[in-house]
Amino acid sequence: MSKQTHGIPQKGSGGLILGGVLLLSVAAGIVYWKIESSKPEPITLSHLPEPKAQEPSPPRLNNAPPPPPPQEEEPAPDEGAAPAQKKRGTQLSDSCEGECNGNVTPTLRSALARRAAGARTCYNAALRRNASLQGKMTVSVRVSPSGRTCSAEVSSSTLGDPSVDACVANQFRATSFPPAVGGCIDAAVPIVFTKEP
Repeated sequence: MSKQTHGIPQKGSGGLILGGVLLLSVAAGIVYWKIESSKPEPITLSHLPEPKAQEPSPPRLNNAPPPPPPQEEEPAPDEGAAPAQKKRGTQLSDSCEGECNGNVTPTLRSALARRAAGARTCYNAALRRNASLQGKMTVSVRVSPSGRTCSAEVSSSTLGDPSVDACVANQFRATSFPPAVGGCIDAAVPIVFTKEP
């Protein structure tokens, strides 16, 4: 009868087993090395500068009005003396009295035109009552050196609707304008009201 080994290695095959284990170890090492070398290198942030927090810049004012002129101090009157008359200097007051000889700046002219365009709300409200309403009007406006509206009146109107006249005049009175140069100004602002197609 012959001996059957059934796939079990015989004596002297220990080197073969050791070689197989060694080969498996090397293969496992290569796989581990490949996996570790493919990972990204960690980034160290210690050498990066800290981001500086930017302070918000102050808002810019476009077409800001100039600062008001400095106030002149009046000397205290002596007792028993007549009241001192106000000195006339180069300083302009915010008065609208008397004749106005100021100059209309392009900014002021533009603001008056915008206010005239805004008066269409008065006309549109009147159109609901009278669909055939149309015409022209001129608004006389007096503006102080500081831009305050001293007066606003409808000087002529072909609309024939006093409620529109009053509404438009009130809109001009409630508006402050850019300052005039060289004193108060008188402006005649024409407005044409027609139905939009």
